[in-house]
Amino acid sequence: MNRQRIPALSIAALVFFITAAVYPHRARSEEQFGIPGADAATITECKGGTAYAYNNYLIYTRKSPSFEGQDIYIFDKSGKDAEPCSLDARKTYYTINAGEFQGSNTFSGIYKNYLFIDQWPGEEHKRLLAIDLPSRSLVFFDWYADPVIENGALHYNRVLKARKSVREKIPCPDARKWEAEGKTALYIEKMSVDLGTMKKNPSGEFSCKPGEAIVKRASDYNMH
Repeated sequence: MNRQRIPALSIAALVFFITAAVYPHRARSEEQFGIPGADAATITECKGGTAYAYNNYLIYTRKSPSFEGQDIYIFDKSGKDAEPCSLDARKTYYTINAGEFQGSNTFSGIYKNYLFIDQWPGEEHKRLLAIDLPSRSLVFFDWYADPVIENGALHYNRVLKARKSVREKIPCPDARKWEAEGKTALYIEKMSVDLGTMKKNPSGEFSCKPGEAIVKRASDYNMH
């Protein structure tokens, strides 16, 4: 996969963020966050958003004022203590805007040096993205459901496009029932990804399951 470089964050883009962050906040004890099996974080609720403190990184998220999804700010913590709601814009590592990679982004946890993003592109189902933090590069994405990290690997169900050939190949007797209930039939293949090499390993095992229907269009993710 060609790695895509993420643009650096300008200090001007942080003005609202820093102003909102200095108000009183509430911290919680360290807890698991995001994909099951991802690293634990100390989560702090700030006035303008939420901060997630890890050993080497501090992640701050806020709802974007101009686009569907979250703006995700990454700070290099390097094992040092940092006040999560009083951050210096000059020390920002980089940012991932809500609409980066042509979809609505939501922070979904960290595993070692990988940052995961849940993304709704406004069509089909949703994608999981992995960003390599040291290189600030997109190193993995796929349509997905039911992710979990175990023994250094990401396991998930790859959601296939429901083409006629896919529907004919994968039996799904309850598809019409789910659709009548306002859901959608997800045609899936079990997958795993080695988080050392980022190599995808398809299982060849196919099935179907109910999922939430997509109600937004791609145009709903345009700038307001």
